[in-house]
Amino acid sequence: MIMQLCMEQRLVQDMRIKQCMELVGGATDSIFPRAEAWILAASDHQEAFQFQCPKRRQRYYRSIIDCLFCELYTEFRPACFLYYKDLGPQLRIGLDEEERRRFEVTLLYACKHMLDLYQEKVSTQWEWFCWEVMANAA
Repeated sequence: MIMQLCMEQRLVQDMRIKQCMELVGGATDSIFPRAEAWILAASDHQEAFQFQCPKRRQRYYRSIIDCLFCELYTEFRPACFLYYKDLGPQLRIGLDEEERRRFEVTLLYACKHMLDLYQEKVSTQWEWFCWEVMANAA
């Protein structure tokens, strides 16, 4: 069973477009199991992501983890989008265990920081959030 987070946008005359984003999977499928488990653990974790990450960024990705990973590590965006077009492998192919662990620590920090901001109802500019995570997660 694939869990999805759905966002709706109202269009002219009650027409609706639904964009569904998987909570986990996509180009980063099972590379970051602790980050995936954290996202799946509670609905407020998913809501924190929705609160912090702009919809204009989310629409490019198939999963929350893909979005968060590629927004923090922008050098992986091209490989992710190639995978979406069936022109490249999942990101797991190019990452060794040490890199995965290091990246997952950053993802978990980002997730927890998002939740803290969400609980305090503080929304920051997405670029600032990404910069802050990268500066403090190391």
